[in-house]
Amino acid sequence: MEAQERAAERKAACRALLEQVRSIEAEARGAFPGPALRDALLDFADRHRALLPDDDFELPRAHGRMHALSDGLDTPYGLYIHVARPGKEAEPHCHGLWSVGVGLAGREVNRFWRVTEQSSATRARVEETHSITLAPGTGMVMSEHDLHSTFVLEGGEARILNLFARPFEQFPRVVFYHPKWGTRRALPQASGRTLRGD
Repeated sequence: MEAQERAAERKAACRALLEQVRSIEAEARGAFPGPALRDALLDFADRHRALLPDDDFELPRAHGRMHALSDGLDTPYGLYIHVARPGKEAEPHCHGLWSVGVGLAGREVNRFWRVTEQSSATRARVEETHSITLAPGTGMVMSEHDLHSTFVLEGGEARILNLFARPFEQFPRVVFYHPKWGTRRALPQASGRTLRGD
């Protein structure tokens, strides 16, 4: 399949997925339909992996980059392919909105945390509760209140299909925590392009 034809088919498939996501949310009537969203993304990745070849989403010079799939699709959601080199990690953080991740290649460890104590806007203690490793065929769901940290394991770059309630440019303030030092910091709300890797 030629690149231009593949791009057109990918755009149509992504548009259909995001319409399905909208329907799932509407049917949930305010409840968070996490498992249904995860299953929809897993099904999309399984049926359309050929539309997401590695060569179309180059490995970044830095540790990671988000390639947008939802740009120009007139949708409230953000759909991305995250490409990250082995060793890339992120401290525990809260996005402030729901998200879904599905593994396409490689392995990314997601550790989940909870706040045990917060004494000020810049001081807080967290502890790990469990972990999930994203690999091909596996998925996970995060609510707007969940905290996670990430680490890409050796053996090749990780490629993760990510769905967010909003595109990066509309993210609320993402809050990061440092387990060792007990610190808490909120990024400026306009930091979406930094998170995306642009």
